[in-house]
Amino acid sequence: MENLRKQRAALDKYHKQRCAEEEKRYGGLPDRVAMESTFEEKPFGYAVETSAIDTNDFQVLSRIVVSLALLDGDKMLFACSGIPLPDTTPTKLHQTRFVTTGRLAREFRDNRYRDDKLRVEVRLPHNETVAGFLGLYDEDIAIVTSLCLLDLHPVDLDHPVALPLQEKQVSDDDHVLAIGCLFNSGTLRATRGSLHRERPDTWVPDAKYLSEVCFLFASFFSS
Repeated sequence: MENLRKQRAALDKYHKQRCAEEEKRYGGLPDRVAMESTFEEKPFGYAVETSAIDTNDFQVLSRIVVSLALLDGDKMLFACSGIPLPDTTPTKLHQTRFVTTGRLAREFRDNRYRDDKLRVEVRLPHNETVAGFLGLYDEDIAIVTSLCLLDLHPVDLDHPVALPLQEKQVSDDDHVLAIGCLFNSGTLRATRGSLHRERPDTWVPDAKYLSEVCFLFASFFSS
């Protein structure tokens, strides 16, 4: 009986030491309750329909722009859009990587707590969803990986003109569209804007409100 008591005490000590080491290594998780508020996904601009753009362009866009959501259990904490990247480092694992806004990582970090059920989901065309795993990130972008090869159109950000869309040269006076995707409905949305005259690599929306669900395809849509 005494030996059993000592074994249990040693096991309990081991678990406490391991938890302390993990908290020290990973920074620890705060003792706090889950947020009661739910993220409200706000539509922006207008729905992209085949009547508004070329049918082929619409089909290509639907395989380029996906939506991602950060969930705690079944509660949505944040949603944004992303685009698939080409697989430049082939491995034995079948995987698809997406680039999205860095705010996804910040929301993930800020909503961590003990016993949380945080997860990332990616909504694909035809309203399919797959699990995503948050990887590298900085203040601007985050990388999410799904462990499967998906029937999407990856975008090489170093050579975006390779996309099978109607390419157009964009000038300072052109209106360009930002395209995003809503998570709950899976619908493509677009909003107009223009290039900043003093900073031509910066896009300025016409609307006052624009969430981070948009990605810019300035090289392909102008009017």
